[in-house]
Amino acid sequence: MRDIAEATRLAISSPRPGVVYNVGESRTPSFGLWMRQIAAAAGAEVEFVRVPDEALPPDLRLAGTFSQHLLVDSGYAREELGFRPIDPAESLRRSVEWHLANPPEGGQGDFAADDAALRQSG
Repeated sequence: MRDIAEATRLAISSPRPGVVYNVGESRTPSFGLWMRQIAAAAGAEVEFVRVPDEALPPDLRLAGTFSQHLLVDSGYAREELGFRPIDPAESLRRSVEWHLANPPEGGQGDFAADDAALRQSG
């Protein structure tokens, strides 16, 4: 999030209003690897299983199968704005620490839809 805020600050103060900049990590892990990195940063031992995309509850649809690769190049933002992303591992660690220290209000929530999806795993 700090990367996005910094890139936004730099773009707003740019002498060329209206220019669009892509901002992202220089190397993007697969979604599966990203989930494993989050679990490791949280100190959680979990088993990831695949379920049919149509069984995923709305809050987990982002974890579904992507039929197209996503590639973001921040080279223009680095060149024109001087944008420098922080280390992705450090950013992930900070984010996980924050989320663990700031759980959602009202407890863990209802996982009935998650449990139903898990029952459809292969």
